[in-house]
Amino acid sequence: MFEFWRHERMSGWPDGRAAEKLRFHQHTKDELAHSPRMLMTSSTSFPSAGRKFEGIHNRTNFDVSRHQEFSGKKLEYLDVATNERFIPFVVETSAGADRTTLVVMVDAYHEEE
Repeated sequence: MFEFWRHERMSGWPDGRAAEKLRFHQHTKDELAHSPRMLMTSSTSFPSAGRKFEGIHNRTNFDVSRHQEFSGKKLEYLDVATNERFIPFVVETSAGADRTTLVVMVDAYHEEE
């Protein structure tokens, strides 16, 4: 599922100079918050290099489990084929319009002598 979203986020960028400068950084275990198992950020080689402007977070079932625990309501999914109940994982993608616009503008900037 994580690789699916990584591909989807990259396929949204046009074939051009900006897409060539995008890279992913997979965070180490020490860099992660309590719940995500994996976090990748798209960074650029623009002047603001290394700045996160997109993220893909595998939140596992931590958030839904906590909501279930404190709300007292079952938030389980029933797989009718196997009759198995489980709390689903959540994959959160995030992208900001302002940061993305800045990345595109900086990439397009060119000074003439």
